[in-house]
Amino acid sequence: MAKSTSRLFKFQGTIEDLTFVNSKRYKPHVRARKNSKKPFVMTAALAESKNRLQECNNYLQPVFQALRTEVYHGSLWSRLVKALFARLKAGGPLGLTCLQGFDCNLQHKLSELFTRGYDFSATQEQNQLRVRVLLRQHPAVNDDLPRTGYQVRLVAIFPDAENGATHKEVVLGPLTKYDAALEAVELMVPLPSAEAPGMLLLGMTTHLQGLGAWEVMSDSGMKVMWVQ
Repeated sequence: MAKSTSRLFKFQGTIEDLTFVNSKRYKPHVRARKNSKKPFVMTAALAESKNRLQECNNYLQPVFQALRTEVYHGSLWSRLVKALFARLKAGGPLGLTCLQGFDCNLQHKLSELFTRGYDFSATQEQNQLRVRVLLRQHPAVNDDLPRTGYQVRLVAIFPDAENGATHKEVVLGPLTKYDAALEAVELMVPLPSAEAPGMLLLGMTTHLQGLGAWEVMSDSGMKVMWVQ
C-alpha cells in the first residue's frame, strides 16, 4: 500500500526498503521496495529512514540549487542525497565532508580532462582559502574547436542550513595558452567565516577564438577538492 509523502520530498529512488516515487498520476508517495512479498508497513526503522532522508533533502537543496547553474550529470541530486544519507545512518552529523572527491558530471569527469593529474592544496588563512593548483599536463583536447586557451576555475559553495540559502563564489585563474609552460596557479577564495561549512570544486573555463570564455561540454568536469 502506498503512503503519501510531503511535496518537499524531492528524492526519487530506493533506499533500504523504501522506494520514493514522484508520480503525476498518484502524487508523490512512498511504497515498499519492488519484489517484496510483504505488505508495506511503516515500521519504526522505516520511519527513521524517512525522517533521515527528509533531513538530507532539506540540507542539500540549497547546495543543489547552487550547482544547477553548472554542467552536471542527471544523477547529481540522487548521488548527493545517498552520500549524506549514508553518513547520517553511520551516526555522523549533517555536513559536506562526505562529498570529498565527488564528481558533478559523471559523463565528463575531471580526470578525463586532466589526464595526468594535478597537484592541489588548500590552506585556510582566517576568512580566506589559499588554493594552489599545478596541472601536470595541459587539458586533454579531443576535438577541432578553435581553442585559444583555458582558465583554472574554482567554485566555492557555502550552504546556510538555517535560512535555506547558499553563498557561492567563482574564482578564475589567468588565461593559459595550450603551448605555454605549465606554472602553478595560486588563488584566494573568500570564506563567509572561518568555520563556515562549505566545499570547493575544481574545473576549468575554455576560451575559443572569436568567442572568448565558452561552455564546452567535454570540458565541463568538476570535482569537489576541499570540504569543511
